[in-house]
Amino acid sequence: MNNEITKEIREEIESKTGLDLSKKKRSREYVYTRAVYFKLCRENTELSLESIADTVGLNHATVIHSIKNVFPLIMKYDKQYATLYKRLKSPEPIEQIEEKYISLKEDYESLLSSTQVEDDAELIDIIKQIPESQIDVAKLRINAMVQMLKAH
Repeated sequence: MNNEITKEIREEIESKTGLDLSKKKRSREYVYTRAVYFKLCRENTELSLESIADTVGLNHATVIHSIKNVFPLIMKYDKQYATLYKRLKSPEPIEQIEEKYISLKEDYESLLSSTQVEDDAELIDIIKQIPESQIDVAKLRINAMVQMLKAH
């Protein structure tokens, strides 16, 4: 089962990059591609580091170095390889996720506009001005105000 998964990951990465992972090249494109491969294998299989390394004819120290040192650099500085990793890690293609997001956003905006009452428009406008970072604080304060108003 694990060998099938590593084979599938390898085929997908090699088809997306056009590189042969078993070539022992040290150019950045090969090093980054192998790092993505090693990370995906580690996350999706229960294979040992040595077994993962064996799938491309390298040793376990290369896998450790790639996962601990190279992969974080990819995620921080190389958008192309980071996107490759995210696309292969995600069970759904990015396009489908974007479509769902747009659809949900439209539904949310539609729901907001359909429940908006003229009398509440001013209050809703005030709430919309609250900075995102202060939403939790605002909820607490509004809740406290409601409790005080109920008491009177």
